[in-house]
Amino acid sequence: MGLVKVAFLWELLAAGFHVLISDLDVVWLNGHWRRWMSWADPAHPPVPQAAALALADVLVTTDELDTTHDDSGRGVSAELNTGVVYLRGTRGAKAMVQSWRKAMLRQKGGKHLTENVNDQSLFNQVVSGGEVKDLQAWLRSRRAEGVAAPPDAFASLPGNYRRVHQTGSSHEPCLPGAGCAATTFTFGTLPVRPFTGGHTWFNQNVQEMDGHEQPQHQPITVHFT
Repeated sequence: MGLVKVAFLWELLAAGFHVLISDLDVVWLNGHWRRWMSWADPAHPPVPQAAALALADVLVTTDELDTTHDDSGRGVSAELNTGVVYLRGTRGAKAMVQSWRKAMLRQKGGKHLTENVNDQSLFNQVVSGGEVKDLQAWLRSRRAEGVAAPPDAFASLPGNYRRVHQTGSSHEPCLPGAGCAATTFTFGTLPVRPFTGGHTWFNQNVQEMDGHEQPQHQPITVHFT
């Protein structure tokens, strides 16, 4: 099933689309996902904490339970959870999808497969890297590639802006045998209060925490597992 999903994602990216995908057990409470994922609408820019996040090639939810740590925006401390994934229509996102696909193919028919080896665990292996430090240079490269963003996108970054990470290795953004220049890709994690899981919603009650009505904390999805 994972290979079918990735093949479908590839076709959409290859056709020039941005892709937002979620698991069947994710409930969407409203349509405010853009405030975390995109600069495309100048009239509705992302929340300040998402200024950098809204330019990354790949965005994904996590299994984070510590809302205080997550609100700091400072790093990836929990397993990535593919319950909600956003793929920008960029070379970087294509490179990630092809690398993910190849990781699955290497496992296909393996003698040592277990329930712990699945498309999500392989996603976690592929999507890893260090923090992007030179944000202005990165912003210029994003704009050069055609990613929507104003030149002053990072003019008022808050201290708890969500960090973006970049892979240390390069990957080919094309089908095997097509021949293309390899590239790195960037990724970021979606915040746990807006993009909640079963535990954070039903046990921690993020929807009732202080500031839940503010745009940067308003729940958008609930992933029931």
